[in-house]
Amino acid sequence: MSEAETHFLRARLRGGLLNKARRGELRCQLPVGLVYDANDNVILDPDQQVQASLHLVFETFSRTGTAHRTAKHFRDNGLLFPRKIISGPDKGKVTWGPVTVKRILHVLHNPRYAGAYTYGRGHWKKKLNGDTKKWEVLPKDRWQVFIPDAHSGYISWEQYEDIDLKLSQNALAYGIDRHHGPAREGPALLQGRVICSICGNRMSVRYHKRGDKLSPTYWCNRNYMEHGDPVCQKIPGANIDEAVGKLLVEAMTPMAIEVSLAVQQEIQSRLDETDRLRQKQVERARYEANVAKRRYMNVDPENRLVADSLEAEWNEKLRALAKAQDDYERKRVEDQKIINKAQHEQLSSLAQDFSTIWNDPETPHRERKRMIALLIEDVTLLKKEQIIVQIRYKGGETTTLKLPLPLNAWQGRKTPEHVLAKMDELLEEHTDSQVADKLNQLGFKSGAANDFSAASVRWARYSAGLKSYADRLKESGMLTSKQIGIRFGICESTVISWRKKGFIQGRRCNDQNQWLYFPDAKLKINKNHHVNKQSPERTVGGAV
Repeated sequence: MSEAETHFLRARLRGGLLNKARRGELRCQLPVGLVYDANDNVILDPDQQVQASLHLVFETFSRTGTAHRTAKHFRDNGLLFPRKIISGPDKGKVTWGPVTVKRILHVLHNPRYAGAYTYGRGHWKKKLNGDTKKWEVLPKDRWQVFIPDAHSGYISWEQYEDIDLKLSQNALAYGIDRHHGPAREGPALLQGRVICSICGNRMSVRYHKRGDKLSPTYWCNRNYMEHGDPVCQKIPGANIDEAVGKLLVEAMTPMAIEVSLAVQQEIQSRLDETDRLRQKQVERARYEANVAKRRYMNVDPENRLVADSLEAEWNEKLRALAKAQDDYERKRVEDQKIINKAQHEQLSSLAQDFSTIWNDPETPHRERKRMIALLIEDVTLLKKEQIIVQIRYKGGETTTLKLPLPLNAWQGRKTPEHVLAKMDELLEEHTDSQVADKLNQLGFKSGAANDFSAASVRWARYSAGLKSYADRLKESGMLTSKQIGIRFGICESTVISWRKKGFIQGRRCNDQNQWLYFPDAKLKINKNHHVNKQSPERTVGGAV
């Protein structure tokens, strides 16, 4: 009976808590930035620096889209973040320190910052061993108490739902379906938005180096990873990204001025907000230094044990104030370097041509992907004789593009046709090395965008089936030294010797110093020029 009574008492106490929570009257631990006033109403923390820090968290997340980038913004600008101590002798005190991604996520997921009263958003769940417990977060429809607009907050409930949706989408990037998630640094413009038209799964991205640049390839390998089936499709993405980018530029051209001005205003407002927060850090350091000064001035001068300690504390606060002021001035100068008058004029000029912003190599890939995310829901790819790209916009409208298959590596390095035509023309009268010199003088490049050499000309004409200079001379009827020797009954060395003496005419046919001779050569030599030692009386043509 005592155990049953204990159970009943616990249930009644639990019921009383729930009833009080359903009325929104149960006093719960508030996150940093929210406090109770004298009438137990929830209000914003009167500390302006605390408020500014939390406002900056939500503004930075709405701009960057990820908790990691939000924490990085605080770290890069040297901004501190408040933390409330919830237990111990300093319970309720607010301390300041560097912010972590986990801390940012805790703020973004907390509905109290949206002015909602909640109770029972999670519970402890025992593991299978029965000893340890795990905290399980419940979905919104399973919260025990939810009262929207119960008190003032830092954001509206609609903004909270947008943030929660964005965080859920970011988490999908680590799931099995590989949704788009947050924009990353890689050059794949359609990262996470590509769907395979064969199986309907999301396609992942692989990168490979082409020259000194990274080139994306979209893979559909989910069935391969799960069942060992062949990869559905493997499509190079550079041409696809370029085509989609051009389509986006055409779509955004009417909105170029508004977008550019919005970018300018966003950057300026971001810097102003950061500057105000740094000012509050300096004000807090100055206040703490003044408090330490008053404590030191009010102590009995003869009590040196206390006076020395308070003096050391005062000196420490003064050093912290000097450091905060130096950091503020240094960061303010850096911010002024970020947006100066020349850059303001540049932004205004870019407002006339949005394509310049898009094609600017200084524009990060992440920002291009965020622009894509505003307009495009997903892109479906099908590789056949052509690459069929179906783009679905946010409003449901679709556009279909048909792109040629990308060239293979050897096709991309093939010598252009107009260069081959010029090479064919030059080979009528020049050797390979001479053709290379002529092509370089005319400014022609090989398929690999290099200058020509004798070896590259030889390989290009061999690949294109062009005849060499020697073959062309032979087709015209010219003879080799061996053929000339047989015809006139002399040895090859004599033919070469007579060519050097000018008794016989020929042409150098290649870069190995080989010669061809005209078949109708008339050798005029006097009687003293014998052909060989066996017949000293015999001359060319049978003359005696």
